[in-house]
Formats: sequence, structure tokens, C-alpha cells
Amino acid sequence: MKDRNVTKLLAEIDAYSRARNLSKKEMAEKLGIPYNTFKKWFTKGNTKRKPSPAAIRKIGSFFENIGQTNSYWEKLWTEIQKWWKTQHKYKAVKDFAEEIGWGAEELSNCLYGKESPPIVVIEKIGDTVGIGDSNLGIAMQDAKRKAEKVKYLLLLLEDELTWFRDGTKEVRRVYREDLDTDDIGYISSLLNMLGDEERFSRWVGFTTNRFNYFKKTR
Repeated sequence: MKDRNVTKLLAEIDAYSRARNLSKKEMAEKLGIPYNTFKKWFTKGNTKRKPSPAAIRKIGSFFENIGQTNSYWEKLWTEIQKWWKTQHKYKAVKDFAEEIGWGAEELSNCLYGKESPPIVVIEKIGDTVGIGDSNLGIAMQDAKRKAEKVKYLLLLLEDELTWFRDGTKEVRRVYREDLDTDDIGYISSLLNMLGDEERFSRWVGFTTNRFNYFKKTR
């Protein structure tokens, strides 16, 4: 990447962190960059360093992901603000705030451009007035239901594994013979990586392992 483009990229990082009042350390954590490396990009003099190609790809991926997410909510909020200017259902912000369950003052500040509302509020308003992608709300409900199912399955799994843990070496030998270690490793990694979006994105991009147990003949 040319020096001019690197400078522009660093300026974008700086602007993003300033807008959200993030420290250099917090921004480095968001990007998944070691803090000691990150801060050298912004120092002056001989200690200043340029981001490596790998770091540049990571930063680019970060801004691409947040851009895709933010653009939907920003566009939806713009549509809501336009709707508010022409709607006749609610006589005052207070009436609208009571229906969506949010503070009237906070909602007023957002509707008239002084602040930006949380995503959960934008989603609630969009569902209430019929603006936006209703499938997104359905997807969130599905996600909640599936997360509860995974929680239940983990409880069952822990109970079964405890039985093997406390059993004899003979029963653990049956476990090893009957289960595929590659599949166990894949599920273990997937459970772990789903806990952090940035780590998950990197993992998806690099892993070639898949769950193949049921495709095998016994």
C-alpha cells in the first residue's frame, strides 16, 4: 500500500476512535492489534512504524464489516426521521416515546438530529411503524431461541462428559473409538470463536476444518 493510502487509513482509525472517545489501547483491542505495535503507528520521529500488510488487511476488514452493519441502521434511522416529519398518528414525542418504551427527551434529541439512538431503539421503532427489514427482527428472535437451545445442549453435553470423566479408562476408550477427534476439535473451536466476532471472522477465513462425522461410513 502506498504511503498516501496508509496515511489515509491511519486518519480513518484516528477519526473513528475520536468520534467514539476510544483510547489508543481500546482501539487496538477492537482491531485485534497488539497495543505496543499499534501506538507506534501514531508516534513521531524514529519510533514511528508503518502497519504491516497483514495489519492493513485486518483494518480493512474491520472497517468493511462495521460499514456494512452501520449503513443499514443509518439508512433506517434516516427513513424514520423522514417519517416522523410527515406522520400524524402521534401528537407529541412523549406519546411516541411511551409506545416504544424509551425516554421522551432522549427520543426527541435523536429525532431532531442532536444524538444517534442505540440500534435496539432503531429496531423497535422500525418494527412499530413498519419501516425497515422485518426479517431482521425475526432473525434476532431466531438467534435468541437458538442460543437458548445451544445452552441446553451444553448442559446435556457437560453431564455426559462428566460421566466419562469420572468413569473407568475402559469407558473412555469406547469414547475415543466411537467419536472423531477432528470433529470434536472443530466443534470446540467453533464454540470458542463464536464468543468474539473479530476472532470468529479470522477463524472462518483461515480454517479448512469441517464437521464430517456423519458423512463417514462406519
